[in-house]
Amino acid sequence: MLESVKRAYEKGAFDEDENQCPYDLKTIEMYHQILAPAYRVSLGFQKNSTSIAETIPYVLILIEKWKSLVLPLEPTKLCQLLISCLKSKFHYELNSPTYQVLNFC
Repeated sequence: MLESVKRAYEKGAFDEDENQCPYDLKTIEMYHQILAPAYRVSLGFQKNSTSIAETIPYVLILIEKWKSLVLPLEPTKLCQLLISCLKSKFHYELNSPTYQVLNFC
């Protein structure tokens, strides 16, 4: 959805009279920057052949991506919340001795 709104902005679909978007392009781009990596990882998880050996590195990469973003306060809070939720969801896998070898990747 964010990509569609972004493209609409770029094509001049929004004007200052009748067709106004409630969010400016900068805000759309900022949240797209945060959510696009999660969307791509989610698509990767939906493959029939995805194994835990692929999942844990993707989770770690996603966490690092969100940590590295330089954003204003509110979007940074969203990133921190996303990181916390992801760590909670994959707590066992990220802390299990069985999967620790994956952390060296």
